[in-house]
Amino acid sequence: DLTGKVVAISGATGGLGIVLCEYLVKLNANLILLNRSEQKTNELTNELKSINNNCNIEFIKVDMQDFESVKNAVYISSIEGLSDDNGVWNVDKAKTN
Repeated sequence: DLTGKVVAISGATGGLGIVLCEYLVKLNANLILLNRSEQKTNELTNELKSINNNCNIEFIKVDMQDFESVKNAVYISSIEGLSDDNGVWNVDKAKTN
């Protein structure tokens, strides 16, 4: 049981991140989702709330390719767990939305 515990997850809107979020809300964890896409995060939040509406889910917009974005996100007050589920590919650098 993770009631009252806060877990921050980057890359939560895809693959392993989604599965981890679903598992954690079943254990009553509160989540901080560190993602680029607000739309995908809102869709995931709705799905997670349908599993457990008692969990607190917060969104912080972070682009891991933008150092300022990452730096601003590290000032999270208090967490008990952190999962970095971002994928990395060797591709040409491009700005994403």
